[in-house]
This record gives sequence, C-alpha cells and structure tokens, in this order.
Amino acid sequence: MEMSVEKIAEETMEHWMIYFPRVWKKADRVEAKKLAMLLAKLTKKEMTNLQKIVPGMSDYEAWTETMQEYCITPYPPDIPKAEKEQENVK
Repeated sequence: MEMSVEKIAEETMEHWMIYFPRVWKKADRVEAKKLAMLLAKLTKKEMTNLQKIVPGMSDYEAWTETMQEYCITPYPPDIPKAEKEQENVK
C-alpha cells in the first residue's frame, strides 16, 4: 500500500474530524489542509528514514510505526479558526 503525502494528510484530517469534532467544526479548512500537509511531509520523512534502517519495510508498516509522532495524536491540533462557520469540506 503506497502511502503518499496526500494520503497521509487525508488520514490526518479524517482523524481530526472523528476525534476532535469541536475543533474541526471551528477550523479554517484551508489552514487545516496546510497543517495536515506539513505534518504529512514530516511523517513521510520519518517513514523514509525508518525504511533506510529496516530494508524491506513497506510504506504501510512504516506508516503504522511513525503515524503517532505527528499525525495521529491524542491531543487536538492547533488549527486557526475560520472567520465564519464553514461547511464540512475536505
């Protein structure tokens, strides 16, 4: 399973929608996407580094090992609030 930066960002935003609905409801979607992409890039770098250490490790295995560092966290993301309420847009 190929874990691209875009796929990682989607998984991150989905996590925020499910586990932090109050934060997500007030969040600026453009800023949320920017933050998710930034965190996804950091995670992808960690995945690449891990795959260099453990040859043969798949993207999915590397994702499951590194996702909790930046993307799938137990605390809410610090997303700037939108000026006015937005629809649920990804």
